[in-house]
Amino acid sequence: MEKYNKYERHRIEKKKEQQKKSTKKRFIYKLIALMVLLSIIASVGVFVFMEERESEEDPKLAKDPQPAQMNFLILGSDASAKGRTRTDVIMVASLNLESGKLGLFSLPRDTKVEIPGKDEDHKLNAAYAYGGPELVVKTVEKLLKVPIDYYVNTDFDGFREIVDTLGGVEVNVEKRLKYIDQAGGLYIDIPAGRQTLFGQEALEYIRFRHDKLGDIGRINRQHKFLKALLKKIYNPKVLLDAPELLRHIKDNVETDLPWLDSLKVVTKVVKVLKDLDQNKVEMVTLPGKAAYIDGISYWIPNQMLMNRVVDSLINSKEYIDNSKLDILVLNGNGKQGAAHQIEDLLSSSGYNVVQVRNADNFNYVQTWIYFKSKASKEAQELAKYLKGTPVKWDDVDDKQDSDIQKEADIKIILGENFNYS
Repeated sequence: MEKYNKYERHRIEKKKEQQKKSTKKRFIYKLIALMVLLSIIASVGVFVFMEERESEEDPKLAKDPQPAQMNFLILGSDASAKGRTRTDVIMVASLNLESGKLGLFSLPRDTKVEIPGKDEDHKLNAAYAYGGPELVVKTVEKLLKVPIDYYVNTDFDGFREIVDTLGGVEVNVEKRLKYIDQAGGLYIDIPAGRQTLFGQEALEYIRFRHDKLGDIGRINRQHKFLKALLKKIYNPKVLLDAPELLRHIKDNVETDLPWLDSLKVVTKVVKVLKDLDQNKVEMVTLPGKAAYIDGISYWIPNQMLMNRVVDSLINSKEYIDNSKLDILVLNGNGKQGAAHQIEDLLSSSGYNVVQVRNADNFNYVQTWIYFKSKASKEAQELAKYLKGTPVKWDDVDDKQDSDIQKEADIKIILGENFNYS
C-alpha cells in the first residue's frame, strides 16, 4: 500500500481541516445534497428511504409547486490535485419528476468549448480550473443550450471508502488496464475478466484513459461501472450499511443547492427515485470525434447530433423509449451514404439500428416507414420527420416482409423524396 500513501495522507489532512469548519447545519445540508447526488447517479434507494417519512410529513413542502424536470451537473474532481485543477467526470443528469425517467449525458473533459469570459476555445475541464463548478455550469449551459438547476461536485477521496463499504462492485473488465506514472504516483494494473473491484481499483478503473479511445474509453467504463453500481445498490443488504456509508461520504460533496431548496428537491426526488425502474435510465456520451488542433487534442462535438441528443435525452426523454426499438434502414434511392446518415440521426435519438443495407432496388420515389403495432407512435413521428408514408406491417401481405419483421420493429426505405443535410 506504500504507493497510495500520498493519497491517504491527503485524505486525512483534508478531513481534519473540514471537521474544524463543520457545524450541525452544514452536516445536514451536505447530507441532503449527497442524497440528491447519489440518487441521481446510482438510484440509491438506501439514502432517500431514510428521509422519506420526515420529508412527507412537512405540509409546507407538500404545497409548494415543483418543476417537472431538473437538470444537475455532476462533477468528479481529483482530490490529489492541488487546488481546483482537474475534473475527470463531467455529466448532466436530467430527471423527469413526473415520468421518473433519468438521462445521463457524459461530456468528455477534452471537449472543445467556448468558456464565458475567455477569448479562445478551451477544453471543457479548463473551466473548472478557471472558475470552479460555477464556471463549468455556465460553460455547459452555453454548449448544450439547456439550463442547469444545480451542480453537485464530489472528489475521489470518499469514492474508495464508499466502494469498500459496499463490499466492492463486480465488473467484467474488458481488457487488461496497465499504466504507470511514477512522477504522478499512479500505478494501474487491472487484469481482464469478471471480478470484484474494491475502492482503489474501482477508482483506477473509472479513471483509466491510456488506450486508443482515450477519454471516450474512460467514459464508457464509467457508464459500465455506474450500471454495475446500480445493480449492487439494489441489493437489500446494502440497507444494513447505510449509516457507515453516510459517515464516509458526508464530507465529500459540494453543491449550490440552497438550504430550503434542498429540502424541497429531496422531497420530490425521493418519491420518484425510491421505485426507479432501471429501464428508465439511459447513459449517453456527447457525439463527436477526436482531433488535433494546433498540437492539442480535443473532442469536437457533432453539432447536429449533439442537438438531437439534447432534445431526445434531456428535453423530452423520448430517447429512453426509443432505445427499446430495433430499426432496419434500407437505401432505396441510390444516394451514397444516405442510409448511414439516417443511422447516425436515429442513434442520436436512442433507436437501436440493427442493420443498414441497400433496398431491393433504387427506384423508390417515396420514403416508406413500416412498423409493428408497438412502434406506432414512434413510426408516425419518424414519418413526419422523414416525409415518409407510415404503413402498419400487419397490413402488408409480403412473405419477404414477414422475414424482415423478425429483425426489426420498424423498417425504413429511403426514397427519392428523402433530403438530409
